[in-house]
Amino acid sequence: NSNEIELLDNMEDCLYDNELYDCGLIRKNKVFFPPKNTSMLMVYDTDSHKVEYRELYSEEIKKQIDFKPSYFGHLVYKDGEDNLYFFNREYPIVTILKENHIVQIQSLEVADKIVLQKIYCENDGILYFPTSNTNMIITYDIKLSKFNQIVISNKIQGFSSCIYDNGYLILMSTDAKHIIKYKIDSAEETYFRMDIGEIDVDDLWQIKKQKDKYLIIPLLDVKKEDRMKCLYVLDRNFNITEIKDIDEHYSVM
Repeated sequence: NSNEIELLDNMEDCLYDNELYDCGLIRKNKVFFPPKNTSMLMVYDTDSHKVEYRELYSEEIKKQIDFKPSYFGHLVYKDGEDNLYFFNREYPIVTILKENHIVQIQSLEVADKIVLQKIYCENDGILYFPTSNTNMIITYDIKLSKFNQIVISNKIQGFSSCIYDNGYLILMSTDAKHIIKYKIDSAEETYFRMDIGEIDVDDLWQIKKQKDKYLIIPLLDVKKEDRMKCLYVLDRNFNITEIKDIDEHYSVM
C-alpha cells in the first residue's frame, strides 16, 4: 500500500549460485524454502522477519544419496495435519517436518538413476511422481509413510506429467508421442499414439483435465525458433478435437 520495499535478508550466510531455492511451504508464521543450488533449508519468520538456515540432511544421509546442490531441487507437500514433506527430485527420499519438529526420513532403493518431474498428482493420501527419464512412477503413501513404485511395461523413456482421473493415472510421455492410461487397481495399461509433431529434447508438453476433456499445453518451451504455440483439446478417448493458437491474440502486437 505504501510502495515501499523492505530488504528482509541479504542471505549473506548462503553460498551464492543461480536459483538457490525452490517453491516454499507456509506453516503458521513460517515459510520453508527447500534448497536447489545450495545445501540448507531456509526458514523465514513472517512475524520477526528473521531468516534462518537448517540442514535438511544429516551427513550420513548425504553420503547415502550422494547429495549435491542441484537445479532439480525438491518437491514440497503439506498434509492436513500441517506436516511438511520435502521430496528430493534426484533420489526417492523424503524429509518430513512434523508439527512438533520431529524429523523423519524415508527412502526407496531403486536400481536406476531417476529424476522426478515437477508435475505430480495426488489422490486419497497417495502421491504419484512421474520420472522424467525412466518408465517408473514413484508413489508415496502419506498414511503408511511408505514409498513404492509403478513400472510401466512399455519402455517409455520418461514422463512429462501425470494426472489422477477416477482410478486411473493419465501419463504424458516425455517425447509427447504417447499418452498412457494406467488403471491403478489392476495395472492395466492402454496406449494412445499422439500426433503433435517432433519436439526439442529440452521441451515438454503437459497434460491436464478440464471437465470431460483433456488439454495438452506447453510446460517447457525453450526453443529459440518454432515455438510451441498451440493448445490441443482431446476428448475422453484422447482424440484431438480442437487446436487453439495460444499466441493468436498477442501476435498482432
